[in-house]
Amino acid sequence: ELKAFIEVLPGRSDDEIVADIVAGWFDVDTEFSQEALRDLMEEWACAPGRIWEDYQEAYKDAARKN
Repeated sequence: ELKAFIEVLPGRSDDEIVADIVAGWFDVDTEFSQEALRDLMEEWACAPGRIWEDYQEAYKDAARKN
């Protein structure tokens, strides 16, 4: 599944990729939405890269446990 996801990444924007990964958040004073997600990425330029790194790490951890 991860391999298939990675294969379709070229040509997609950070917004599109992160929106596919992030399903929500907690302990944040703003309700989760696509607009709030875009605002986060504009405010914190490192957010897309960090989200991608965390996604890959979580995927690896899940694969190891199975």
